[in-house]
Amino acid sequence: MDTMTEDDVIRVAQATCDALGDEDDTLKREVLTHAGNRWSLGIVHALGAHGKLRHAELGRRLPGVTQRMLTRSLRQLERDGLLSRFDHREVPPRVDYQLTPLGRSFLARMVPLWMWLLEHAEDFRSARARFDETRGAGENPAKPPGSVPVSRTAAPEPVFARGKARDAKFGGPNEPSSNAVSHKKRPRPCGLRGK
Repeated sequence: MDTMTEDDVIRVAQATCDALGDEDDTLKREVLTHAGNRWSLGIVHALGAHGKLRHAELGRRLPGVTQRMLTRSLRQLERDGLLSRFDHREVPPRVDYQLTPLGRSFLARMVPLWMWLLEHAEDFRSARARFDETRGAGENPAKPPGSVPVSRTAAPEPVFARGKARDAKFGGPNEPSSNAVSHKKRPRPCGLRGK
């Protein structure tokens, strides 16, 4: 069996991204949110490791999750076909959740990423330490050096400005603007961003 190099994998991934239609690109981004969502991954892992679980059992296995976030995450995972929900129609209510074959497949593909992260944990720590040394430990790494601090006391600009001021700023019907959104098609990046 031929083994693909990292460069081969990246080329194949880019070709796949380039071939995606708008609907598939949107679906890709929506489903991939589960991979980066703490609670979704926790739910999928708990169901994969422990099998069928009730709502309350899942909540106990995910310290810090709120009832609302657990319910919301379960619904999203069910909608995407990663888990199934079975309501026993009993009083008090009893609902079980379990992974679908698609959910098990999703989990099986996440495990290598987790293993890779663990294998490189020291590399990440070293990179962070080098970054902090060069940037300064007290400096906010999200801000470029020399950036101007933003006043926290100034009132924020209204989101939906009205009238001529809004038209002038955002390219309304009577005023052209350099800030107006361009609807030209751009090449598709192969990340989580769409067209």
